[in-house]
Amino acid sequence: MDLQITERVAGSTLFDQLSNKPRKNKIKVFFFGGQKGIAEQAHRQLNTTSLGMLSCGFYDPGFVSIDQMSSTKIINQINEANPDFILVALGAKKGQQWIQNNRQQLTAPVISHLGAVINFVAGNVLRAPSSWQHLGLEWLWRIKQEPTLWKRYFFDGLTFTYILLTKVLPLSVYDRVLQRYSFINKSYTLSRANNLKNHIELSGTFKHPKLKQAKIFLSNILDTHGSNIMMDFSEVMYIDAAFIGTLLLFQNELKKKGKSLFLINLPKRIKRIMILNMVQSRFKIK
Repeated sequence: MDLQITERVAGSTLFDQLSNKPRKNKIKVFFFGGQKGIAEQAHRQLNTTSLGMLSCGFYDPGFVSIDQMSSTKIINQINEANPDFILVALGAKKGQQWIQNNRQQLTAPVISHLGAVINFVAGNVLRAPSSWQHLGLEWLWRIKQEPTLWKRYFFDGLTFTYILLTKVLPLSVYDRVLQRYSFINKSYTLSRANNLKNHIELSGTFKHPKLKQAKIFLSNILDTHGSNIMMDFSEVMYIDAAFIGTLLLFQNELKKKGKSLFLINLPKRIKRIMILNMVQSRFKIK
């Protein structure tokens, strides 16, 4: 099912909507991180005001390493609270690393890094008025509220500009050029090589929304094969971001089984698409 998103949906907006919608069985939230005392403050405030959420616990690890805040004792404390939603607030880079390191041990179905939300819930920082949000100026309001953020936003802006100029725009131009070629509408095939069961041969053009059969094929591979997988791209003419995402998901499922995915014989065109999508380092390419 495709969901048509026509506007920006901030994590804080989604959290507010879930919190303000009355429900019989409230969503249980665990606050992890934040400045000293903020997690406890958010915990108490949410349980005082929320119609749809219930804070089932909080933990402030302080300024310690990822390993120190990933101890068995801490993970067990979170799991014993039985949350539906773990809200992480450790700083973007550190928070994402903590989630990646511990998501297999955590039992909550939803884990998200929403650093600003914990401050909004606690009430020590006010969110921008809706008029500022609609104008795309929420970042400016945040700096007004928290002046130290200017440095982070400045360097984030530089990084965004670099990616825009070196990856996004070149990819857009390159893709427009490729769309003019006849092969762009060619059908695709996936098949196992006759003598090598772990060797998959691909050919044709792989793009949304015509990927259903490819997903079924890869799902069957996961269910029936137990070794590393070699994918031969020598006859592939085009892939889009949707197929790249499918490959990443497939690779992740293989990793859970202790296996690896290898991409071999990539044509220059496919390599360039991967480089512009900034995923070449995510795969093992031969």
